[in-house]
Amino acid sequence: MDRTTEKQLIRLLAGELSETDERKLRHRLEREGDLRRAFTSLQERWEALDPPPLQSVHPSFTSRVVRQAVSGPSVEAAGLGRSTPLWTRATAAVALAGGVLVGALLASPSESEDWTAWNAVELTQAEVYWETLGVSSDDLMQEDLR
Repeated sequence: MDRTTEKQLIRLLAGELSETDERKLRHRLEREGDLRRAFTSLQERWEALDPPPLQSVHPSFTSRVVRQAVSGPSVEAAGLGRSTPLWTRATAAVALAGGVLVGALLASPSESEDWTAWNAVELTQAEVYWETLGVSSDDLMQEDLR
């Protein structure tokens, strides 16, 4: 199966094909056993991506969580309050600032990617699939033109 056909199958699963293209592809699926098997396999993988159904939570869950939060240990009892020595807090602040500084020095603008183009374009599910596989949109457009 070529990439264009696989792309059409994914668009069929995502509901992104026009009615005429969908009709043509379904007709091909009826005629071609290999294509039908590939579509069935792809459909199983596609449906496996759906999250499981939500399960209901016991009605008393919220009240139990709130009761435990109210009656739980205080911040001072957990050792996070004013009883923490000043040198410990100062060391943690210096370590945090040092980590931020090292991170800023390591991230040079020449190596970072330009993400501004992603904000301007809304990708379809099929395009997200191809982007995940590392296939550029330009490659796909070239295949469509052939």
